[in-house]
Amino acid sequence: MLPQLIQKAASTPPPAVGYSVAAPVGGLNTRDALAEMPETDAVILDNFFPQPTWVELRKGSALQATFTGQCETLAAYNGVTATQLYAAVVNGTTRAIYRVDNTAGGAVGSPVVGGPSNTVQAITSTRYDWAQYGTGSAEVVYLVNGADPLLLYDGSTWQAITGSGGTYQITGVTTSTISLVAVYKQRVWFGQTGTFNVYYLPQNSIAGAATELLLAPNFMLGGSLQAIVTVSIDNAAGLNDYIAFVSTVGEVVVFQGYDPSSVSTWSLAAHFRIGHPIGFGRRCWQKVGSDAVLITADGFIAMSDALLTDRSQTKNAVSDKIRKSAVADIMSYGTEFGWQIQLYPIGNKLLINVPTTENSASYTYVMNTLNGAWATVGKYSSAWNAICFETMGDKLYFGTNGQVRQADTGSDDAGAAISGTAQQAFSYFGLKGVLKSFGMCRPIFTATGSLSVALALSIDENLAVPSGTVPTNTGNLALWNTSPWNVTGWGDATILTKNWIGVAGIGYSAGLQLQVAALDVTLQWQSTDFMFQRGGLL
Repeated sequence: MLPQLIQKAASTPPPAVGYSVAAPVGGLNTRDALAEMPETDAVILDNFFPQPTWVELRKGSALQATFTGQCETLAAYNGVTATQLYAAVVNGTTRAIYRVDNTAGGAVGSPVVGGPSNTVQAITSTRYDWAQYGTGSAEVVYLVNGADPLLLYDGSTWQAITGSGGTYQITGVTTSTISLVAVYKQRVWFGQTGTFNVYYLPQNSIAGAATELLLAPNFMLGGSLQAIVTVSIDNAAGLNDYIAFVSTVGEVVVFQGYDPSSVSTWSLAAHFRIGHPIGFGRRCWQKVGSDAVLITADGFIAMSDALLTDRSQTKNAVSDKIRKSAVADIMSYGTEFGWQIQLYPIGNKLLINVPTTENSASYTYVMNTLNGAWATVGKYSSAWNAICFETMGDKLYFGTNGQVRQADTGSDDAGAAISGTAQQAFSYFGLKGVLKSFGMCRPIFTATGSLSVALALSIDENLAVPSGTVPTNTGNLALWNTSPWNVTGWGDATILTKNWIGVAGIGYSAGLQLQVAALDVTLQWQSTDFMFQRGGLL
């Protein structure tokens, strides 16, 4: 009887087991070992954006303006009654600044500065640092590049600030030596190229006599000034504003107060070291809430964390979960122009641009500011190849080769499909050490159209790649009050897609990799179901 029971048990296949894994809402993880990664994370998450409860295919981009050359700076002027966006473009030996917010996707007009006729002044470099400042009676934006006289725009007129003539003039410093500009305590601050010399204007003043402040005695490690950072920190003394001067080697000197000419109103608050900054001026740091986040050789760090920990302790870094890939990118591309950090508040996004080939190719890390989850844009496909970013109002823009585009809008890239690639973290499905035979899976999506995806099952930390071409999924979007009644098809409602798909693999852990290409389709990934059999008697 016993041999018959053993034979029957051996011939009876074990029952199928179902297991559901949430979409990778934890975002990209390049820190943890594949075998130890939370199953709600992702090994690859490109052109997908992790929301707190689902993962969505990223939004697209729309053409704003065209020109010949590379856009190296985008600067917004936010006036009292109107906003304007300007692009600084280099085309061979010709450099110019154009207004690009009034082109409706067409070609730019004549340069407002530079160009063949050197309007206002000739431009040596289009790699500007910039800041806006207002006194109530006037609102201006400053552009500095350390090579040409400072440019000032007041909403109607561009002016080169040379020290004499014109409506606004700044004396006490040769403005063509200024490469940094910032605003702190109702003052405009300037940093001089290749030095530790800073200058500040009188409070509530757009122009006037600049006063020099020598910072060299405060820096012990050499180098020169690379960024002027403003930050608010809540400590035992309450919420206070600080100005931090960051050197090219990562030495940080922090001051508090409003008048450097008086010891009673100006004091040294902190002195510490971080990894050397990547990028310059406002491109290497961004105000996020009351804090500031910097791109450094150690990753992306918050100033408040750097104040409290040694640079060797990076577990609290903003980029902690992607530190391996972030630091590798910095080591590979850290000297390339195009690094920039940009906050996009209405999209709940913090973006860090990674130039892989200067003025030609790039991809972008993007973090959800609600939950700190990371993803990439364009690392594997559907790249924006941004050179610079800027926000104006509630819109995000980027400059690239021959174009300025509005980002994070619509569901196509200026008419092109958006391709997304994701590899879920490996899961043991609650049965670590148990061999499994996988037979089926079903990713569950909600989408505004029919959906086709390419799938592959990765087994035991061996990353698979879906083969074949992914069909482009297209939506049927009818515009209200535009599409003819009873002629154009109805716009697609949200469709729940949850089809079982056959897969094959034997192992202890598995993770789904998928690719999708969509044009005019919005897509949300909710979860993934797996079906497998536990290992039986051998």
